Amino acid sequence: MRRTGSRGSLRAVGARHRTHPGSAAGRWSAVVGACLALSALAAAPASAVDVTIDGSPLNITSSDRGAIQIAFDGSVTGEFYPAPADPGYAGLTAGVRAATTAPWQVFSYTTGGGFRFTPTVGQPPAVGGDGSPGNPFVLSAHYDAVNAQAQVLAHVDQALTYVNGSPDVTATYVITNALAAGGQLLTRLFESADLVVGGNQSGNGFFAPGPPRQVGGLNPLGIAAGSLVEVTPWLAYQEGAFSTISNAVHATAATATGLNNTVVAGVVDNGVAVQAPDVTLGPAQPTTFSVIWRFTRTSPLELVAASSTQALGQTATVRVTARNADGSPDASRTVRYAIAGANPSAGSVTTAADGTAAITWAGTKIGTDTLTAFVDRDGNGLRDVNTEPQQTANVVWTPAPPPVPGKSVVAKVVSGQVFIKRPAGGRARQASGPATGFVPFNGTANIPVGSELDTSKGRVAVTSAADTAGKKTQTSDFYQGIFQVRQRVPKKQPTKPKALVTDVVMKGQIARSQCAPLKGARAAAVDAKKKKKGPKAVLGKLWGSGKGKFRTDGKYSSATVRGTIWLVEDRCEGTFTKVRRGTVRVRDLRRKKTVTVKAGHSYLARANKAKRR
Repeated sequence: MRRTGSRGSLRAVGARHRTHPGSAAGRWSAVVGACLALSALAAAPASAVDVTIDGSPLNITSSDRGAIQIAFDGSVTGEFYPAPADPGYAGLTAGVRAATTAPWQVFSYTTGGGFRFTPTVGQPPAVGGDGSPGNPFVLSAHYDAVNAQAQVLAHVDQALTYVNGSPDVTATYVITNALAAGGQLLTRLFESADLVVGGNQSGNGFFAPGPPRQVGGLNPLGIAAGSLVEVTPWLAYQEGAFSTISNAVHATAATATGLNNTVVAGVVDNGVAVQAPDVTLGPAQPTTFSVIWRFTRTSPLELVAASSTQALGQTATVRVTARNADGSPDASRTVRYAIAGANPSAGSVTTAADGTAAITWAGTKIGTDTLTAFVDRDGNGLRDVNTEPQQTANVVWTPAPPPVPGKSVVAKVVSGQVFIKRPAGGRARQASGPATGFVPFNGTANIPVGSELDTSKGRVAVTSAADTAGKKTQTSDFYQGIFQVRQRVPKKQPTKPKALVTDVVMKGQIARSQCAPLKGARAAAVDAKKKKKGPKAVLGKLWGSGKGKFRTDGKYSSATVRGTIWLVEDRCEGTFTKVRRGTVRVRDLRRKKTVTVKAGHSYLARANKAKRR
């Protein structure tokens, strides 16, 4: 328990001592100006005592006249506006009168409407309990409603109850008719506060019909909510500008009705109050009024990277979670983002029913990407710093790992558009655009053996392991075709490193069924009647340029190179190999022979064996 005995010191937990607007030309100027005479009559004692429940995560403070403050652990502000000489502008207000037609005499934690409560002599505030469910913290305070003639009209026993880990503080007030001469006392009770939810004096009002009913304010950024929850049935409730709330709670006119059951959805100087039904008390008769103060903190936007470090060519995924101030999912909401750094981009995603979405992008350059995202609540594409939460996440891109013999190669886009399809699934050749199942491929990546690359409109460099040890590599460029990368390794690891061949298997050809039957050397270029392709029609092709043991596999031949530029075409008449530079060893699969083709020459491995003369 923390106790402060000097009114001059600040007792609002975690709050900064500042002048309330009402003390100057602020929102309380009209109220205070009208009540200066009454407040002067009810001058406070020379000293006051505050005590605090040091709970977790909430800390609750009360003065000996009923002014309360609630603050989160580590927060620089409380959830109520800090009063100059009290913990905060929050607590019980009681209107009393002896006759139904008489003006109300209003007693409160503040002088906003007339009289302040007077601490009960010999009953200072105190804290008991340990915060456990079986023995909760209870902060007790005792004070009286004393009029200008020094008559005690009513006595209040206050108990603030809190269990560690809870967002709720239960405020219970027992108000007893204390008229010395006896007689009835009509009471009207309010619980009210000037909210500073999540550190912001302004907020949006909300009402939940329950049961139990709940009314309060939301931090405009959606990071926090503060509300009153119904325990004793309410006659009325109201949320709005605190000056309006204060005027209603502290009204003294005999015809005053109190609160009006309204909530202001827009951003206002947030105040809230609830009103219990009027009760007529007989001599020494008590009545009980209980409410719950509920305060929650939430993260309105979270960005969580699946991995903060990614290798080039991999896809980064950042999970987005958007929540409302009460912690519920913020569904169907647009989240806009921008990526700055090595791989800049921008876009937007829409949250699902559970308030989540995923932002993905591929890394093509080494470095750090910083993702910045915000919830576009008003849908205008621009962030409002006061109402739209924003978060950031970082992803670091590292070089692609080296190729692994028989398992992976490194592919790097040299130019143009390249598409990739990793192992599994089939696809048919399309007339234009990437083949079915392919996705855009950019930059550099370690890709598994069995991957297919579409270089119809681009060029890619493939680096593979040159031996079984994986210490040496070989690189060749491929372009103007679709191919699959394969590499076989011995089942048993050889004692000494053994050279490996990387197979580049041509894929995506036009179906051979489109070819006209081969009728010998004089066959027509096109079978006009059946619209079939002639013998020299190209079904698929692939250019290669590089060094190392690469083998291009066509339908009827395979071409093994050791540093050259070469073309392999699958035609209706067979597989055609042309060498522009270097030497290629062509294996004719039909004739089961190997032919050496030098620069400037070509070889056709025919689909049909030549007839012997």
